[in-house]
Amino acid sequence: MAIDLVEYETKAREAVQAFWGNREQARRKQIESGRVDAGERGAVTAGKNMDGFIALVIALVRANGLADAEIYRSRALLTLPGYFRPTKLWDLLVFHKGRLVAALECKSQVGPSFGNNFNNRAEEAIGTAHDFQVAYREGGSLRTDLAPVHRLAHAGGGCPRLTHAGQRCLTALPTIS
Repeated sequence: MAIDLVEYETKAREAVQAFWGNREQARRKQIESGRVDAGERGAVTAGKNMDGFIALVIALVRANGLADAEIYRSRALLTLPGYFRPTKLWDLLVFHKGRLVAALECKSQVGPSFGNNFNNRAEEAIGTAHDFQVAYREGGSLRTDLAPVHRLAHAGGGCPRLTHAGQRCLTALPTIS
């Protein structure tokens, strides 16, 4: 069976446009309220910047054999147990017939401090993947029929330093197993 990409190019383009629009809207809202965060923080603290990408993932799940999956986006329902830490809050959880099939966390980075911020995102992704893997292996309260697969897709942009010759920019990490 071929994978249905659900007009991926169009939805990805819309997600990128929503990303930038949501950042700007959050920044303006902070300015209007008179409570402005330092630097670029005001554009990211609203928590809605990656919603377009989450919608794309949901469309892919629904179109590819999991139309009846239980998909959770409400903050109150997005916590899973860990091993090294008691819980982890995710951006999206997908269950099928009562079994976890996907846990998604979206991250992005825009701004001048690429080295520190990218390193922090990579360390966070590696730590989360390891914690999730150990919780699965040790058979705690995190049980699923499928062994976890971990991927990091890092979205960054808006600055010429990302594409400047001589700059090293890692865009994806391999699977951690």
